[in-house]
Amino acid sequence: MDTTPPKKSGLGPEALHALSNHLAVIVGFIELVLTETGPDDPRHGDLEEIRQAAHECAKIVSGSHNASA
Repeated sequence: MDTTPPKKSGLGPEALHALSNHLAVIVGFIELVLTETGPDDPRHGDLEEIRQAAHECAKIVSGSHNASA
């Protein structure tokens, strides 16, 4: 009987780390641009949406990274 645990599908730790780094850059740039725009700026809502999406992706990546470790 094979007692080898099943392999997890998905991204490996190196890919998750790289993705996490890229998301950090995206969040950093969005935060910078948000400090330069006010709520009355027509781009502000879109920038907030991008920031929120990047944070949500970072949570997913972080959870996946912890599960793959």
